[in-house]
Amino acid sequence: MPNTPLDIDRINGDITYQEFLVGFYFPRMQFHLTVDDNGIVNCLNKDSYLLPNRPCLISPSLTSSWPCFRHWTVQSPSGSDPLPNWQYLSETYGAQEVSVADCNTRDFSDQKRTSMSVAQGIETVVDAKSSQNLPYIKDWHLVLQSRTGLSNEHDKIPYETPKIFRDDWLNNSCSQADDFRFCYVGVSGSFTPLHRDVYASYSWSTNVVGVKIWRLFPPETAPLLRKFPSNRRSEGIYDVRTVDPSIFTGWEEAQRTMVVIRQNPGETIFIPSNWYHQVENITDCISLNHNWCNSVNLPCLYAAMKDEVEEVSAAISDVKDMMMRHASGGGGGGDDDKGWQVDWLREVDKLVKIDAGWGWEHFFQMIEFNITAKTVVAPGYLRPADRFVRERVCGVVEDFVTRDEYALLPEVKLVVDRILTALFAI
Repeated sequence: MPNTPLDIDRINGDITYQEFLVGFYFPRMQFHLTVDDNGIVNCLNKDSYLLPNRPCLISPSLTSSWPCFRHWTVQSPSGSDPLPNWQYLSETYGAQEVSVADCNTRDFSDQKRTSMSVAQGIETVVDAKSSQNLPYIKDWHLVLQSRTGLSNEHDKIPYETPKIFRDDWLNNSCSQADDFRFCYVGVSGSFTPLHRDVYASYSWSTNVVGVKIWRLFPPETAPLLRKFPSNRRSEGIYDVRTVDPSIFTGWEEAQRTMVVIRQNPGETIFIPSNWYHQVENITDCISLNHNWCNSVNLPCLYAAMKDEVEEVSAAISDVKDMMMRHASGGGGGGDDDKGWQVDWLREVDKLVKIDAGWGWEHFFQMIEFNITAKTVVAPGYLRPADRFVRERVCGVVEDFVTRDEYALLPEVKLVVDRILTALFAI
């Protein structure tokens, strides 16, 4: 497959949530849409809903009113696409803390990172233009850090989440372990290695400045992106531009599924659950990104959690054997057997939190918080019907109550039981 962007259809930025739900990806290439006299979108293909879990690219009109387009950019001398306003960013947000990746230095599946202030990060980016360095400011928690210390409202809130993405459970949680709203700033040539988004979440990303190339792989291709396809913890491809097919034997087949998308200034890309992707900055770029989830992809997140628990359990199976021997050596049984199982489940959960960022308790607290009417941030017309939400949550809960964690971890069971009660009110 040639490593060039595909000529794909783009969706108008005035898209409504209903249009996003029924048909949001490559409209004319995949299916046809009609609109009735009431403005309701009807899809001629019954499978063309958000559920197909496919990407899309949305035109600049979706985000054209954002203040950051006015304040973070300057006109280029040639009058072409705007350039980053480095001085403004440094003076306004300079004291905030960021992580800066060195794209020339690999660190396992990621890149070597250094923590510094935004001002230092911007200086590093600007200085790199006269060298071979490829710095990339990543995972900048701009929204979280801008809540204090800024006087201008357009600096505190430089953008607004588009309506079609507001049904966001991940960033609407009372027990939020992290913030999943980021700004990225990179020079031409900087990139993010091949990866799947955290927790198998959705993501959306808007280019404020610059052009990116996205290389996407559908979920079913994931095994082919590993050194040993049958082993989920096997080494994965780092850079799809330099793959050795003698090591990654599934690469040639995986490459046939690759979708290559050019994202221009102002455009917004939607990346669905479990789609692996690599991002390359063709020019100097500034982008805004949210990882998010809701009832639609909740089963994907739940499956990812179960996989993580299974993999951690297998990795420390010797600890389980030791706990079992210790319990049986005490000559107990009964409560002693239950005791070691509780210790084992808590040990696994602790390691899952370290590795994945959350455990079962936080996962279900997120669900509980978002199905409680008083905490819902997206009005009815911006989210699926209540019946759909109830069915998705019920499917997850019904499976979880058969697991040992529900029976043996009271702090988790308490949250799940509250969810069961809350479901009757939906």
